[in-house]
Amino acid sequence: METKPPMIIAILLMILGVILGFTRQLTLFTTRKIPTLINQYSDLHSSLIIIGFITILIMYERIAGLQLMTSQEGTGILKNSLVLTIAGYILYLLTESYKTIYGVYISGGILLIAGLLFIRYLTLMTAHVDKNSYHLSLISIIAYLGVIYFLVTGSKNYTSYSLLLLAYPLLFILAERIELSKFIPHKNKEILRTAPVLGGLSTVILIILNGVAYMQGTAIPAALILTTLATMYMFESINIKRLLKLGKWLMKYQAIHLTTAYLTAIAGMATYILFTLVLPELPILDIAIHLVALGFIGNMLLGHGPAVLTTIEGKNLDEERINMYPYMLLNGSLVLRVAADISKIAGISIFTQLYEISGLLIILSIPVFLVMVRKAAK
Repeated sequence: METKPPMIIAILLMILGVILGFTRQLTLFTTRKIPTLINQYSDLHSSLIIIGFITILIMYERIAGLQLMTSQEGTGILKNSLVLTIAGYILYLLTESYKTIYGVYISGGILLIAGLLFIRYLTLMTAHVDKNSYHLSLISIIAYLGVIYFLVTGSKNYTSYSLLLLAYPLLFILAERIELSKFIPHKNKEILRTAPVLGGLSTVILIILNGVAYMQGTAIPAALILTTLATMYMFESINIKRLLKLGKWLMKYQAIHLTTAYLTAIAGMATYILFTLVLPELPILDIAIHLVALGFIGNMLLGHGPAVLTTIEGKNLDEERINMYPYMLLNGSLVLRVAADISKIAGISIFTQLYEISGLLIILSIPVFLVMVRKAAK
């Protein structure tokens, strides 16, 4: 399977982000010496994955998808958006190296323009997509623009910023799930209309909260997103049961990932609410973040990845070669991460080792998944 440059860049940025996240854990809880260069950029962990990997992946996947359509309207705009995203984010990484504030502003401006171009692409595609899917995708990219703005200028509310950062890919993935519902028989598709409304309200509130130091307010958008996830899961549970009954391994593979993704995201949003309203003195925000980041986003990427990656590379998928090893590594890492946080709260010294094993598992899951997809591509 031939891998194109945008995908190579996206994967490299993701790997770098995961490694930096792992080394950050080592510096927080151990006395091990970490190379200064790595330690200096450990705070880039989140943006490398969310902006560097997921955004490039979304745009590249959309460009490849347009090649399968009779109308390729918006292809040029989308390609420009992808190029500007790659250039803007790499410039951001370089300016972070030299700590030049003007360079950060310029790179942020380039990323904002890229996001606006993506919005323009979405508006051109309204005739080809479900209306609810379009609106939720648009809201997701608005959340992304908010993330870029606060990445450059700084946020006064880390709790809300972390949720805004996660809300962008979360809402975009839900938009794609809504789009896929066009092909699924269902008696109650009207409930999907609530997703853009709830997603829009949560995004507006999160953007406002990032400008004020009011952590408790994060419970409101978390509750809105929780309601959206619960509604979507109720809707999709019928499809998940259908996938499990079809007998095809790829369908079962996707059903397992979908179920895990929704349940962990619901748990993550509930933990956000618990943290902001009831237990702000406990360090459980990390649990909430990783339940969504690894549990929802990670499982959705693994669940859709084999079909999406082989399609955009113009290959067929041999589903018999798809296995559950990446799933076990990813979710094993998540379980250990949550166990480490709980152990830390309880004062059990083993939490350091749990963090380390969790980090190693997530790093290992990446090559295992990529090798699996490469072998499955025909």
